[in-house]
Parts: sequence; C-alpha cells; structure tokens
Amino acid sequence: LQRTSILVDQWKHGFRGAIAVTGQRFSGKSLFAELVATRHFTDHTIRLVPNQTIDINGRRMVTTYNLKEALAFIQKHTLNNRPLIMIDDLEHWWDTDVTLSENVRHLQRYIDSFGNRQFFVVTMSNWLKHHLDKTYDLNKVFQASMNMDEMRVEDIREAIVIRHGATHKQLVD
Repeated sequence: LQRTSILVDQWKHGFRGAIAVTGQRFSGKSLFAELVATRHFTDHTIRLVPNQTIDINGRRMVTTYNLKEALAFIQKHTLNNRPLIMIDDLEHWWDTDVTLSENVRHLQRYIDSFGNRQFFVVTMSNWLKHHLDKTYDLNKVFQASMNMDEMRVEDIREAIVIRHGATHKQLVD
C-alpha cells in the first residue's frame, strides 16, 4: 500500500501510472485493486469488466470483450478527468471475435499513450503475467507488479477477524 501511494503521487506529478496486481485465485487481487480505488480515486474509478455497463459523465456503454472499444470510449469521455481504470481479471477479456492477444497489445499502446492522464490497475493470474512477460515484455508497461500470494501469518489472522466481523458468522475452532 505504501508503494502504491508513492506511485499515485508520482503519477499526479506527470509520470505514467500503471500497476499489475498478480496472484493465485482468491488471493485478494480484486480486493487490493478496490482498496487502491477507495484510498486514492474515491469518485473517479472506472471498473472495466466484459458485458457490463459503464457510465462516464452521463454517457453509457455496454462493454463487450473488445478492450480497444471500451478504452476508446473512456478516452473520449474523460478528457478533463484523471480517473483510475481498473481492469479486473485481464484473462477474461477475449471471445471468438477478439483474442486476448489483441486486447493485451491494445492495452499496452493505450497505457503508453494515456498513462500520464489515467491511472491503471490491472489484475491477472500468475500464469498469465508470466506468459505476457515472455511474449509482450509486459514489465515495460507497468511501473510496479504486486503479487498477492505472499502474506504474513499475522496478516492472515487479521483478515480472518475482519471477515468474521463483516459477515457476523460464528468462528469454529
């Protein structure tokens, strides 16, 4: 979280802002991305998910699996804003009409072009990140890669207590 705060501050001073959040399934990637959105971009977060409606300044679009179209819509309607664009589970962005490869290449170009105006948090699995690093040299696009797989025992205990308090379920020893 401290590293993320530094990256957001640097972005506010004109540097590119893009973070890759990786980890195994249910490791907390989405939760971490939401935490970044809540702490740094309270009312300026655009969550991109395939087949969802996004609303930007009164304009609506139903996303497909075409990331290029969704990002073009965002670019067109956020000229005066500096939003966080959160792409959760990058591996879901493909179908029979648009390949994951096409979407990743366009995402790279888009971050290169608009990374100083829009901050990006992109979550993906470890295997996808490893594959994209080898195929597309993805490390050059993102300023940081945060892996959610490793947690201290104390942090896991705290997460269990927080979840217990949020769900009001009885813990069983």
